Order: sequence, then structure tokens, then C-alpha cells
Amino acid sequence: MHKILALWALPRSTSTAFEWMMRQRGDLDCLHEPFGEAWYQGEDPLWHRFKPGDVTTPGLTLDSVWRDIQTRAKKGPVFLKDFPHYINHMWDAEFLSHFNHAFLIRDPAKTITSMFKRWPDFAEGEVGFPVNAPCSNC
Repeated sequence: MHKILALWALPRSTSTAFEWMMRQRGDLDCLHEPFGEAWYQGEDPLWHRFKPGDVTTPGLTLDSVWRDIQTRAKKGPVFLKDFPHYINHMWDAEFLSHFNHAFLIRDPAKTITSMFKRWPDFAEGEVGFPVNAPCSNC
């Protein structure tokens, strides 16, 4: 299996622009936030604002997404851009060993401001890091 090149980012961090650059290469199977779809509307969504009766996708789970990614990586090189908070409960040495990791970090003030502009009712868990975390430099 090929190592999966993963760009881990936060929402509104300009990571989709990086993803589009990777798509232009033409030599990678590129996936846009594959874990996110299951997180938001899979069979067992983890989205903080999910309510019973909201739309879900039968058969879509974080495990089915992970199996699909592994199947693709057996066929050739894979690049994915995703948000690590979707799968933080899945992190362990074995899982993480399948990836070559890259990270895109944007100033939280810009990220959160951009989220508020687009989705003023966003939940703290959608930001990708705790909004009220203590500041070690403050």
C-alpha cells in the first residue's frame, strides 16, 4: 500500500487552495475532506449540531471512509485534505503510520473570524481546536 499524503488543516485555513494545487499535478488520487462527510452526515454523525431526523447517508461511516482510502492507496498514490478533529478518536500509532503528514496552520483569529462570517452559528467543536483554550503567551 502507498503511504497516503495527508494535509491536516482547520476549517477556513485556505487548505482547499492547497488541495487544488495538488490536484493539478495529475498523479494523485485526491480526496476532499473524506472523513468530514461521515462526520457531518454519516450513519452515526459526530457533528455537534446534528439532530435526530437530519439527513444521513446509509452505509457512510468513518470506518467505511477509511476502508475506501486504504483501497485507493493499494492502487496508487493518494492525497487527502481533511480536518483532524473529525477523527481525533481514531488516532493511534498504527492508524497514523499509514500517512505522510503535512499541516497547514492559520492564525486562529483569522480562521474563527472567517467561520463567523460564513456560519455565525458554528459550534465550538467545528473550529478544530478549543475556542476557550488558555493562552500560554497571554
